[in-house]
Amino acid sequence: PYIAHAMPLVQESMRVSQESEYVHMIAVEDRNALVNGILEACAGIVQGAKGDQNLIAALLPYSSTMYSFLHEVCSDADRDEDVTLSAVGVLGDLADVCGEHV
Repeated sequence: PYIAHAMPLVQESMRVSQESEYVHMIAVEDRNALVNGILEACAGIVQGAKGDQNLIAALLPYSSTMYSFLHEVCSDADRDEDVTLSAVGVLGDLADVCGEHV
């Protein structure tokens, strides 16, 4: 499934976007754009798994990473409204798709 290939890339992007060295090197707007792109990728991956138990099972090992990233994003005082909306959307998608499993 695509999840096995896509999620490691998304996880690496999550990690890099939260590194303190990286955070201080780019403008807040650019970081928000990066984080929003990561959240959009997560939303697409999660929504793509909806209704397919095999894809949901493949997604579950990554759910804790997504929740941790959401926590970090929501703790960022510099996040903009688009990032906040995307984060809430991913949280809702996770609850909708994986709710009983996480």
